[in-house]
Amino acid sequence: MTTRLDVRVLDAFAVCWTVLWILVGFLVFHEVRGLTSLSDTVVQTGRALDSTSSALGGLAGIPLVGGQVGQLARSAHDLARSAVESGRSSRGDVRNLAILLWIAVAAAPTTPLLVLYGLVRGRLRDAT
Repeated sequence: MTTRLDVRVLDAFAVCWTVLWILVGFLVFHEVRGLTSLSDTVVQTGRALDSTSSALGGLAGIPLVGGQVGQLARSAHDLARSAVESGRSSRGDVRNLAILLWIAVAAAPTTPLLVLYGLVRGRLRDAT
């Protein structure tokens, strides 16, 4: 009789432990995924900088200062394009990192326990 109770307690503990760490992993996933807003901000900033560079480019025809303004506009445009590409790329990277962290946080504490659980449960089952 005690062995059946031991098995049920062991089962309940294993399930609760696993569910707990899956939930903790999900919370980590959710928080890290929230960092994608930084990527969105970089993309928006890049677009704003590109608009500014276009406006500056219109001043490139002014004698004496136009050449310098034109060079500045081209540099700003290149930087803006780089920022937009980087922001888009980092959004996917953050999403992938969030998923990997969810898996790692959930698996690290549960895998050894579930292996031990399988061994102990098998022995308890054999004892009955």
